Amino acid sequence: MLRITNLSKTYPNGVKALDGINLTLSHGMFGLLGPNGAGKSSLMRTIAGLQKPDSGQILFNGVDVLQQPQALHRRLGYLPQEFGVYPRLSAFRLLDHFAILKGITHKKQRREQVAAVLAQTNLEEHRHRAVSAFSGGMHRRFGIALALLGDPALIIADEPTAGLDPGERNRFHQLLARLAQDRVVMLSTHIVEDVRDLCTQAVVLVGGRIRLAGRPADLVGGLAGRVWRKAVSHDQEPAMCHRFHVISTRLHEGRLIVHVVAEKQPGPGFRQVAPDLEDAYFHVLRQCETTAAERTCHVA
Repeated sequence: MLRITNLSKTYPNGVKALDGINLTLSHGMFGLLGPNGAGKSSLMRTIAGLQKPDSGQILFNGVDVLQQPQALHRRLGYLPQEFGVYPRLSAFRLLDHFAILKGITHKKQRREQVAAVLAQTNLEEHRHRAVSAFSGGMHRRFGIALALLGDPALIIADEPTAGLDPGERNRFHQLLARLAQDRVVMLSTHIVEDVRDLCTQAVVLVGGRIRLAGRPADLVGGLAGRVWRKAVSHDQEPAMCHRFHVISTRLHEGRLIVHVVAEKQPGPGFRQVAPDLEDAYFHVLRQCETTAAERTCHVA
């Protein structure tokens, strides 16, 4: 179990990346949603021990990992957004090297595990190619293979499906679902669909603070009976945003679809729809934007 209590972090430039984060995660898939700059990467880097918080506590299976970071590092699989590789070394040799760093010193056991993660990430036929020559999607899959070394009890994946084609993304989803059956998997993404399809628990993080948390199916409950949609032309969009509480606009089959939150039908042509996680996510973002704008106006 991973327990995070009152975790806060402010960078030297004054940006408050984390503001009193409280989370308790047990076995299963946990989705962390938020826009760029929300604090998702800061939270993951702090949990992984790559930076220290200003305050707060992180416990993993009862161990304070801020005081004993090695206790977590031995059980952690971490996939950051960006990572470098040694030039000219093959996928197999690099994984073998990192397996040694993970403490897998028995040669036969190490080779078996390297072969297994190569197969899991669909890189087996590329085992002897230099990783520096991999395509973007293959490079991402190699990062996933690195994170799986050592049979980690906690897996942290920051935007793991970026650069993967639909087939690779589907295979990776199935792999994560299997892994999450007996360990904690934390998945950071801005792709709402990934969280909806994969995660048993989800959090929406905006401005370093948790704005929404719970089961994905439950997060939409507050919007039941309040979401309306309408197809509009592009030149109608500004007026719609001015008149109604528009939470999202999206293209569907070349048409612009507007989603509005209202207690009753906001106008002619609007059709009530069942809310989904994307509606809940955009509704939270809109609320945060409105609150920030009101504060700015008040200060002015």
